[in-house]
Amino acid sequence: MLDDLGFHRPTYAELLLEQETRARQLFGDDIDTSEQTALGKYIRLNTTDYAKVYEILEKVYYARFVNTATGVQLDRLCPFSNLSRNPATAAKHIVEIYGISGKTIEQGTLVSTENGITFYTLEDIVLGDDGLGLGSAQVVVECTQFGTVGNVAVGEIDRLANPNGYVREVRHIALKLLAKDPETDVALRERFHDVTKGTGSGTFEAIYGALGRITNVDGVVVVENDTDETKDGRPPHSFQCYIVAPETLDQQIGQVIFFFKPAGIRPVGEVEVTVLDKAGTAHTSRFSRAVELQISLQATVKKNNYYPEDGTEQIKTNIANLINGLSNGDDVIFSKLYSAIHAVTGVMEVDNLKIKSGSGTFAAANIICKPAEFARIQKENIDLIVVQYIDQ
Repeated sequence: MLDDLGFHRPTYAELLLEQETRARQLFGDDIDTSEQTALGKYIRLNTTDYAKVYEILEKVYYARFVNTATGVQLDRLCPFSNLSRNPATAAKHIVEIYGISGKTIEQGTLVSTENGITFYTLEDIVLGDDGLGLGSAQVVVECTQFGTVGNVAVGEIDRLANPNGYVREVRHIALKLLAKDPETDVALRERFHDVTKGTGSGTFEAIYGALGRITNVDGVVVVENDTDETKDGRPPHSFQCYIVAPETLDQQIGQVIFFFKPAGIRPVGEVEVTVLDKAGTAHTSRFSRAVELQISLQATVKKNNYYPEDGTEQIKTNIANLINGLSNGDDVIFSKLYSAIHAVTGVMEVDNLKIKSGSGTFAAANIICKPAEFARIQKENIDLIVVQYIDQ
């Protein structure tokens, strides 16, 4: 039912009372509508159906609004602002395949981890020669599944999925590209509100909004110098965009910055892109890539008997999802790491929790990220000591 406050879904009790009232109006006040009678059973069957219909109507009503729509319904609202949900991506790693020299490892060859997460080679390679009839070659592999399931620790990809007679060993060298899960409803709503703040042009809010509408742009920070002097390396009356995005989006990012920037204000940065205006005249658009800060973490976790077999992996996944979901300029909040660890069943206490950035010193403190920086962590940089909890 609709009123001035919106949609009101009647409760089952309200619907049942309404049905019983109608029955008395039709058959008289002394009619028995208790659930033991045939009429009472019929009324309750109808009431259950009505309740389900109202529940569906409520979902349809709230699916019209960004703040309450979920899933596919939210996806269908976003195109009105030229926005779409960021899809899941696949992780990429570098492996070295060792075996009989001269043999070709074809593109699409599957390698895997011990627990069956598979990756395929992105190109043909020929194994080298070490002088003893054996050799190796490195190749980039991509996970066959989208999402963070492919963000395995270095060293875990260690075998062919389908062994043959000439490959002796698979060595996992490095992580090349972290994967992402599909954008959550919460994150998509936040981005929707961010990009709709600036739907015109000629303002920095408009630049934020336009860049945020580009799929797979994970972070945007705009810093301006509106003075008549050079400030922090930026010329007078200029601005600098720090972007977290793959290089394949450089041209699109440069075009957006040029077409949405304020007139007479120039963009600066290390990345240069040539764009054409409506008259066909070439211009140079500039921006900067945000610098990745590699985070490391160490902690001692005390567990009880309810701690699952994969509890340590769950903790690492929670920590990675927390940190790798941060945008540029977002600080790593130390206290939130405790929540990520305690979210796993069986964790009783967390001791000696410390984090650091790069080659810095481990400390129990936040890590501050500048606009030009964004934090990321790999699972192999999460050092957990898990011990049995002893009640004192």
